[in-house]
Amino acid sequence: RLLAESPDSSVVVVSVGFSTNLGRLLESRGDRYSPLDGIELVKRKVKFCSVMGGSFGDKPRAEYNIVNDIPNAKRLFALCPVPVAVVSLELGKTVNYPGASVETDFAWAGKHPMVEGYKAYRKMPYDRPTWDMMSVLYVLRPEMFGVSEPGIICVDDQGYTYFTPTPRGKHTVLTLTPGQQDAVLRFFVRELSSKPAKYR
Repeated sequence: RLLAESPDSSVVVVSVGFSTNLGRLLESRGDRYSPLDGIELVKRKVKFCSVMGGSFGDKPRAEYNIVNDIPNAKRLFALCPVPVAVVSLELGKTVNYPGASVETDFAWAGKHPMVEGYKAYRKMPYDRPTWDMMSVLYVLRPEMFGVSEPGIICVDDQGYTYFTPTPRGKHTVLTLTPGQQDAVLRFFVRELSSKPAKYR
């Protein structure tokens, strides 16, 4: 319904978990909200997708978001008719949000939900990779990232991902130079810990 009501090419989809909902959307038929099937609806309404998932390093792994729903991860990359930009397992590990910031920079909030989540997950302080945050940041500030040449990402039956460069591909893997990594970290710490206007 939300897609059908949106202007054409106006939606950016951010996926930071399993591909279940997107895979099911792409395989769906027309319904009371739109006569278009899922592929045609996405093609008409979605500008691109920013996805956290996959591993493309020297020692690739069956990455968590992929391996926990392999069939729908396969569908996402095989069927999605719009560009897909990917934050890999390796990229997320290049920028670690500092535990020191979590402990000190959110005191203005009393009990900040992110801080409480960090505390519940593991004994503080610890730094944490920013996989999902990067997928959102790319939508807001794409100029902060590098982008691979276009290609095609495939998922095998064990959840491993493979990127094959090709000019006709709709998939790209995001990159960061060391300087860009520093800039992204500074941006995260500054923006995430800043006090909202109502608290000033």
